[in-house]
Amino acid sequence: MLPQKSSMVVPAPAAYNARTPTTGAPMHALTFETFGGPEVLRLRELDDPPVPPGHLQLAMRAIGLNFADIYRRRGAYHLAGAAPYIAGYEGAGE
Repeated sequence: MLPQKSSMVVPAPAAYNARTPTTGAPMHALTFETFGGPEVLRLRELDDPPVPPGHLQLAMRAIGLNFADIYRRRGAYHLAGAAPYIAGYEGAGE
């Protein structure tokens, strides 16, 4: 199931100087709070992350789950940060 609304914050291109407006609606994110198999995944509503200067907020239309996400969910890859962890290292948006 793909999220109906999701977002991600990325560095802005050097020539871009505006901020993407937000709708105020919460984002939908595929998350996990403990490590394990697919059963630990939960679709949750979260507040949009803050957008620092020089970054853009993208409205994600689709995310891809790849082996980095699987390894992270198992507790074996890129463990920085704190729960809830958000799955989806790649995506397409506008």
